[in-house]
Amino acid sequence: MVFLRRWINRKMNENVYQAPESDVEIVIDLKGSPVKAIVLGLLIGLVGAMFVAMLIGIGFSAYWASIGLSLDEISKLSQNNTSLLVAYLIESLIFSVCSGHYVAKKTNYNEYGFCFIMIVIGTLMGVVAQLLAPDLSSRLPDWYMYIGYMHYPLAVMGGCWLSVKSKV
Repeated sequence: MVFLRRWINRKMNENVYQAPESDVEIVIDLKGSPVKAIVLGLLIGLVGAMFVAMLIGIGFSAYWASIGLSLDEISKLSQNNTSLLVAYLIESLIFSVCSGHYVAKKTNYNEYGFCFIMIVIGTLMGVVAQLLAPDLSSRLPDWYMYIGYMHYPLAVMGGCWLSVKSKV
């Protein structure tokens, strides 16, 4: 009934060569600059992962303290505990996918290229961080380091792919 009422009451022009008036709004989705998208994508991945990693570390440490472990035992356990390291990898994976999705969402062309640029910058930041503090990475197991370096590019490109796929 509403459709019929709108159809009967629609406005018509007397000029037959002019298109009829319409209530349709054209929405133009303006995208941001690729540099801004890459910088914010890196911040999403870095700051988000660091904040959640601190929360995970605090949670595991509080649990270990509640079951009666000393500070020395907690510090030794926090470096080589598989469940803690897997939790860090999972949260890093989630934030890497989110940052890739954000970069692809905010750029309207060459999404995979901009995600690749973000991967190169993020990997270089990780290498520089390990060069500045080599003793921190030497205490971690090798499998953690290999998976950490392999999952970052795959996760960012996965987030980029999800964004590009949702645009189509």
